[in-house]
Amino acid sequence: MDIDDVKIPKNEIIAIIGKNGAGKSTFANCLCGLKKSCKGELIFDGEPLNRKDRLKKTYMVMQDVNHQLFTESVLDEVLLSMDEEDVSLAENILENLNLIHLKDAHPMALSGGEKQRVAIASAIASKKEILIFDEPTRGLDLKNMMRVSENLKYLQNLGITSFIITLDFELICESCSHIIHLDDGKIIGNYNVDDKKLRDFFLNQ
Repeated sequence: MDIDDVKIPKNEIIAIIGKNGAGKSTFANCLCGLKKSCKGELIFDGEPLNRKDRLKKTYMVMQDVNHQLFTESVLDEVLLSMDEEDVSLAENILENLNLIHLKDAHPMALSGGEKQRVAIASAIASKKEILIFDEPTRGLDLKNMMRVSENLKYLQNLGITSFIITLDFELICESCSHIIHLDDGKIIGNYNVDDKKLRDFFLNQ
């Protein structure tokens, strides 16, 4: 990454866009403290966050969610991400993501899209201040993409900042309020959602 200085608004749904190899996942891994070699300073609410601080404040839903599913049931998976288990809240989150009927199912027995939503449910339940989603609508149909969008807006109302690595034009238009455009490890765009800029980017893909 080669970023001198950038200010990103808090409590927004921020799309991270760019062509393949632009540095989107590396940027996200640095942001949440997963990349040990990442240098530089991150300031949040006026306080510098070291790698350990970032790991505490952030939750990332990876593109391959199979690496994030550990328990014997969908409900247990959501409960695992909570500091204090709250079955009622967990079931409410599953209901919102159309997963409640699968609460007793083994996560690894689910379809790719269902696994993705379980990982999103766990992120919501974690109550972290910064959530990062890597291609959260990959494999989802329009109906479930809209459910993800609704939950992102719900999180924004709770004061949570979400970063979405995505090339889903519909999701960006439906959910996101800000754009970070990466190219070759550099931020070449940092702006509020602008239909013309977005259309130009997607038309030139």
